[in-house]
Amino acid sequence: MFTLYDEFAGFGGSSQGAAAVPGVELMLAANHNPLAVEVHGMNFPDADHYCGDIAKADIASFPRADLFWASPSCPPWTDARGVRRDFDRSTQGVLFDPARGAVATDPKVARARALMEEIPRYLQAMHRKGRPVLAGVVENVVQVRKWDEFGRRRREIESHGYRARLVALNSMHVTGPATGRVAQSRDRFYMPFWLAELGRDPDWDKWLRPKAYCGHCEQVVDALQVFKKTGVDMGKYGPTTGQYVYRCPNRTCRHQLVEPEVLPASTVADWSLPPGQRIGERVDAQGRPDPLAEATLARIEAGLVRTLTTAGHQSLVGWPTGRAVVERCTFGMLATHEIAAGMGFASDYQVKGSKRDQVRGYGNAVTPPAAEVLMSALVEAVSGEDLAPAPIAATLSQPNERTSV
Repeated sequence: MFTLYDEFAGFGGSSQGAAAVPGVELMLAANHNPLAVEVHGMNFPDADHYCGDIAKADIASFPRADLFWASPSCPPWTDARGVRRDFDRSTQGVLFDPARGAVATDPKVARARALMEEIPRYLQAMHRKGRPVLAGVVENVVQVRKWDEFGRRRREIESHGYRARLVALNSMHVTGPATGRVAQSRDRFYMPFWLAELGRDPDWDKWLRPKAYCGHCEQVVDALQVFKKTGVDMGKYGPTTGQYVYRCPNRTCRHQLVEPEVLPASTVADWSLPPGQRIGERVDAQGRPDPLAEATLARIEAGLVRTLTTAGHQSLVGWPTGRAVVERCTFGMLATHEIAAGMGFASDYQVKGSKRDQVRGYGNAVTPPAAEVLMSALVEAVSGEDLAPAPIAATLSQPNERTSV
């Protein structure tokens, strides 16, 4: 049995996925948010929970775990809030060393970035106890790779006797043997690490190569991840706007571009809910026109085409193009239970708090299947025993008549 410590555990997506791996037992979860800790405790009552500021904790007094998962706060690393980030500048080092002379302008951002320091701090503390952590994973948004201090933080982890690997992964491309698949396209940065003295590395090809159909080979293949630019090792998936794609591993088709199978959004939609307003007839609470942004309309139109094409309806690709068709569709925000399903949380997972609290909690979480496959690879390397991957998925079910985007 391998014990697990989940730091910055949030609502518990990482715990759910990692603890689904045979032989893994969640021992301790930590988070600063009382609601998140309460939700986590509802679902993992046998684990110990620490609620407080990890940066101020006596980390040496924490129990030693075999496995370690860490998901430090990610908002400061991303442009999602519309704020330009400058973490790639060398002066950003001031956030960890004020003596270097620059001034941090946002204390909240400085604190969130400093949480990255907690990862090697725990590893160092356990190493000093003479019982080092065997393996673990650091999770964050892909933009963290651009941080000018990233290389130093990775080297600090490796200095304690670990090997590390960068993994760019979209949650819709993984299948957990126990937790299954998710319908959400969610790109994330992962850095698994494991003790070099184990003498073996995880079998990443076994766990991280999604199944895809190659039209030229006329067979399902284990797709190869290929970055578009030499030297790039992190980014988002996407043939058009992303940093990497998937290709067929066979030379006979000259490594043709392939697209892994994904679940359509219709698999998590609750069709019993009101459909919402027609897009072309949207109005606000006062009855005034409330049109969607042009970029949103474009994504919906692209989504209509993709729902149809992944379901095998290539003959209908021409039908859903054009704004007239988009405007006849209805638009509604996802309910919290739909968000949970899209993230891959178990149907009986318990949550509490306002809708806003729940949306934030799910949004900050790790998708369980991603945590499960990464931890499965690490546990295999630690134990030396094979684990069974998920079986090849059956053909995707046909989408509901009501198109979901």
